[in-house]
Amino acid sequence: MLADLDEADRLIAVQHAEPSGTLSVTAPVLFGHMHVAPAVARFLQRYPLTQVRLMLIDRVVDLVEEGHDLAVRIAHLPDSTLIAQPVGSVRRVVTASPGWLRRRGSPRHPGNLANLNCLIGAEGGRWTFVEGNRSVAVFIGRCADRRRASHRNAA
Repeated sequence: MLADLDEADRLIAVQHAEPSGTLSVTAPVLFGHMHVAPAVARFLQRYPLTQVRLMLIDRVVDLVEEGHDLAVRIAHLPDSTLIAQPVGSVRRVVTASPGWLRRRGSPRHPGNLANLNCLIGAEGGRWTFVEGNRSVAVFIGRCADRRRASHRNAA
């Protein structure tokens, strides 16, 4: 009975203990500067016995291999044994300059983008749009071809 009482006391003490130690966090560069770094600063003010190692990098890191406790990701996550908790959503928009639209015309449907010059991000030449209640994937052919060509030329 005394052992159970000691264990109960230990659990209560742990629940009321102030967090301490080092937390390793990774996030994309721009999002990290804008949102994660200020949140880390507030966390450190609230829990002064903690330290945070913040790595801002625009690639998906292997949390286990690279020794991180937490990652902020802004993308679809592949199947994983890691636990993911959505905390928000990002709305993307397709934009064009007025001059580009004068020269090329205004696309009326996502499929119209397939053969147009465009810039691509980390997702490559595959853009996903929502049309009604379904997703429409458009492969931006010229972008994907240029990306492959630039990789071949760099090699």
